[in-house]
Amino acid sequence: MNQLRRMVLVNSANVGYREIELDGHIHFIGTQGTGKSTLLRALLFFYNADQRKLGISKEKKAFAEFYFPFADSYIFYEVQAGARRFCVWLYKRQNRLCFRFVDGAYDRDAVIEGTAARSEGELLAQLSSQGVKVERPIYSLTDYRDILYGENRAFRRYALMRSSSNYSTIPRTISNIFLNANLDGDYIKKTIIDSLSEESVEINLEANRHHLETARSHYADVVQYQRCESQAEQILMHYAAIQELESRQRDAAWSIGAAANRAREQARILEEQEAEYAEAERVQFEKLKTVQGRFETEKRRLGDQLAVIKKNISRANKLKRDYAEKGIENLLAAAKEAPHLEHDLSIREQQLRALTARVEQQEQQFEIAEQKVRNSCGERIQKLFSKLHEEKDCARGELDQARAALDQQTVAVEAEFAENVGSFQQEKEDVTQSLRELDFKLRELDQARFFEAERNELEERKKELEQELIRTEARQRQIKEAVQSLQREAEDRQKIAEAEGADALRPLLDARRMAQERLTEHKRELEALHGSLVEFLDEQVEGWEETIGKVVRRDVLLHSGLAPQKTNGQSLYGIALKMEHLESVPLSKNELETAIASTEKECAELSARIEKQLAENQAGLDRQLQKYNRLIREKQDEGKAATARYFQCERDLERSVVAQQALEERVAAKRRQEQAALEEQGHKLRGQQQELEAMIQNLTGKRDASLKRLDSDFKRRKKAIEKELNLLEAETEEQRANQNQQMEDQLAALRTEREQLLKSEGVDAEKVAELEREVQRLRQKLEEIKQQAPTLIEYAKDRREWIDRLEEFQRERGQIENRLQHQTHLFERRIQQDQERLHEVKARLAEIRSDRQTMKDELVAFEAFERDELFAGFESFILHNDLSESANCLEWIDELKTLAWKFEKQFKQLTERITAFAGLFSEGNCLGFEVHLSGEASFRAFADGLEEFVREQKIITLKTEVTRKYSMVLETLVTETNRLLQREDEVYQVIQKINRDFRTSNFVGVVRSIEMRLQQSTNRIFQVLREICRFQNENHMSFGELDLFNQGNSGNDEKAVKLLDELRLQMGQAKSTTLKLEDALDLEFRVCENENDTSWVSRLANVGSNGTDVLVKSMIYINLLNIFKSGSRKQDEPAVLHCLVDEVGILHDSNVSSLIKFAAERGICMINGSPNSHNEQDYKHIYIFRKDRENKTEITKLISHAS
Repeated sequence: MNQLRRMVLVNSANVGYREIELDGHIHFIGTQGTGKSTLLRALLFFYNADQRKLGISKEKKAFAEFYFPFADSYIFYEVQAGARRFCVWLYKRQNRLCFRFVDGAYDRDAVIEGTAARSEGELLAQLSSQGVKVERPIYSLTDYRDILYGENRAFRRYALMRSSSNYSTIPRTISNIFLNANLDGDYIKKTIIDSLSEESVEINLEANRHHLETARSHYADVVQYQRCESQAEQILMHYAAIQELESRQRDAAWSIGAAANRAREQARILEEQEAEYAEAERVQFEKLKTVQGRFETEKRRLGDQLAVIKKNISRANKLKRDYAEKGIENLLAAAKEAPHLEHDLSIREQQLRALTARVEQQEQQFEIAEQKVRNSCGERIQKLFSKLHEEKDCARGELDQARAALDQQTVAVEAEFAENVGSFQQEKEDVTQSLRELDFKLRELDQARFFEAERNELEERKKELEQELIRTEARQRQIKEAVQSLQREAEDRQKIAEAEGADALRPLLDARRMAQERLTEHKRELEALHGSLVEFLDEQVEGWEETIGKVVRRDVLLHSGLAPQKTNGQSLYGIALKMEHLESVPLSKNELETAIASTEKECAELSARIEKQLAENQAGLDRQLQKYNRLIREKQDEGKAATARYFQCERDLERSVVAQQALEERVAAKRRQEQAALEEQGHKLRGQQQELEAMIQNLTGKRDASLKRLDSDFKRRKKAIEKELNLLEAETEEQRANQNQQMEDQLAALRTEREQLLKSEGVDAEKVAELEREVQRLRQKLEEIKQQAPTLIEYAKDRREWIDRLEEFQRERGQIENRLQHQTHLFERRIQQDQERLHEVKARLAEIRSDRQTMKDELVAFEAFERDELFAGFESFILHNDLSESANCLEWIDELKTLAWKFEKQFKQLTERITAFAGLFSEGNCLGFEVHLSGEASFRAFADGLEEFVREQKIITLKTEVTRKYSMVLETLVTETNRLLQREDEVYQVIQKINRDFRTSNFVGVVRSIEMRLQQSTNRIFQVLREICRFQNENHMSFGELDLFNQGNSGNDEKAVKLLDELRLQMGQAKSTTLKLEDALDLEFRVCENENDTSWVSRLANVGSNGTDVLVKSMIYINLLNIFKSGSRKQDEPAVLHCLVDEVGILHDSNVSSLIKFAAERGICMINGSPNSHNEQDYKHIYIFRKDRENKTEITKLISHAS
């Protein structure tokens, strides 16, 4: 025999150390709070291993924390398994509950060393030293339960019992017996149901009610739409008219924006042109000033050149006059006579020497004296002239140096000028070349064709759009015809598919109906078995099927009023029959249950096939509907796209024309822009040219000023030198005259003395004097000629540089005067042209300013319109970049305002129609119609949605969806109800087993018999659900697609709707949100207490006294545990389980004895707790619980009976 024999607490649950023997019926005695329930929970944990199902409230410490406060807190469970024993060691390891299976009996010495418990490691070492095997730690509670109840084959040696796969019913039942103190039949029923399975099968009332309400609401919405479909069409017609108005408004708004853009662009262009022409006016003024300035500069330059030439001519004439006054001709003639004079002088000197030959010696002396005088005077004069010449040489040297410096500085100035002006001259030439190129470009610009590719593209685009309009219009007609054809084809295909689906479904429905009839008959016969002859024969007569079963009618066997009794003999009313050739009636309970199971399986299979066929039918219809809806939607989308494309092509064509016009304007603007750019570039180049000319002129002026300054400095220096030489010459001449006078005085004295001598010598003194005078005259004349030699040299130079070039100077003067006259003529003609151009610029500028004022007036009107409320509504259409042909904003603004007034009136009527239409539907309707509308956007969205709804024929899909939703809700309810009610049989079987056990039991005490039965619940929801299940089984086929909205339906759909409405109403009144199996059944008890028969009651409180109620409940729980224990797999050693019942003191001693005996007959040991001791002889062990001064639990064994 397998059973839990002992539990040992070590430092656990306020118990220091205590061994509790569990090998029989146990009684715990103690007042409240002494630890009885604590110990019972430790025992319960051995069986269920579930901390949440120990009855520990949330306010108290958790199981692991309370029972294992220390590292050496242990609980040992010693289990008897046949002839061997093993232990379950429970403790806390790493803050987690841990199980270890110990292959051996409990050994106190191995656990306790002295007065203290060993640690985990020490205990493991001790057990290992004793040769006791300790298995690995097990942390999973599920793994522990699998081992304990024999599901883990690797640990089969530690199994308490070998239960079936659903062993969880045993620990769950033990837990429910301990935890459930309620005496109501509903709680016992719930305990039985909960013990069958952990899976909670329930019907969600809230969700199903939501589905029902949704389906009902959707059904009402579709019906309502069918009634007011004509109103929807009127709304769409009205909305189409409004959309046309909107289209015209958008076009007008676009035109306003295009006109404003045109005005803005024109204003911008005119502003640029105004600035351009204002600049041109300024440039023209500047140009006039520049031309005049350049003319004045050129005139001044030519005047300067003419003045120089005139000065040169004046100087040449002056020199010519001066030399004429000096008798230059005579001087030149005298210079020519000098050789003749020298020859005459030589002759006269020879004649004189001949006259004075007699006084030659005296003459020689006189000559020597005279020569001395003359030489002395000549030397002095020569010194004077040498000094004068030296001074002149110095002056000439200084003048040459000044002239050389002048030449050098002139060269430097000219070089610097050439260096500085060279780059400017080159740049000026480049600018001049650029101006010539610009003039060529301007001539080319007039013939240029801008945006030629874009122009060709626009022209081709226009042709393509015109062709596209023709194709799109034809495509619209084709699509419309195709949609109509698809709609007709879809209706035909749907009718064919419905007929085919009905033909395929009919035999399956017939077969299921026949199977359900057989199932109903089998269930009726099974219900009739209770108290019938068959039940008696099953219990009392073995093999009755081969005897009585072959000759007694089926209705006799099922009769419940025959009161059969077993007697001796093998005959039937004294008649022996040979029955080998007869067939027995298959009417046993097992056969009926087998037949019911088989028929239910057949019904389920048929239902599944019907569901599958319905799904296939619906799927086929859905596929057909979806296929054609998709094709229709595709065609409608194509039509919509074609229509949109048609309007788009029209708009594109209009825009193409506008784009061509805009392109022409762009071409003109581009030409103007490039022309302006070229002119601006030319203006800049001319300005640059003028700047360069000014800079060159400035440099030239600086050069001329520098040269003039150098020349002036040189002339001033030359004049100073000449003045000094003149003074020096006058002084020298004065000294020479003085020397000559002295010499003459000395010579006169010598001549007088000589004359006296000549006279004394008889020489003709007068002749000699005459000759001497002649010689003197000649010498004097030659001296004068010699003195005029510098003047002749200067004359030769001045004649070469000035006098002989007089005609050249006069010719240059004529050329300059001609050039000046020509420049003056050119200037006057240029001034006239520039003034005419200035007049044209001023006239064009006045015209531009007038046009700009017109554009400004248009823009002022547009800006005023921008502040209008109407502008905000069309801002997205008005604000664009397109341009119109003309800037007529005012006309289009008036047009838009008129259209807006019409639109407002029409839209108000539309809102009234939509409000009336939407008011017919509920909020959140399945059609997607918004019922609370406010604001233009919501009404517009409603109209758009309605248009899409009608265009795509969504009502057809919604009809199908609503009918399918009703069908799905019905099927879901039936499926959930059937799934829930399928477990009824399990409960029935448990109740029947309990009843059979009660019928074979020997009751002791006041209770003579106990019987339970299950009745269908009085819950109205379950009643309606059962009715729906019956309706669905009987009328599955007729509740098909689209029947809900056909006027000629059979009435089943209406009934289905009514049933679902009734269920929805009941669900709305229900207090609970779910339905469970216990709600579908009512458990009733029939107890015979002494001679009192309670008949069938639903509450144990109605059985008798409170103790009797507790006794009956305990017996039911024990029987329930026995049934689950008996359902385990066969094993060598039977298992003994414990039934934990706290606070049994309410029972009378005799009832306690009866209860213990009742449990013992079923292999169950009772462990009871109560405040006082009683029935000591019925318990094997009795323990008393007390609390010591330290609030520690003390457990003392009072009584222990030997086995």
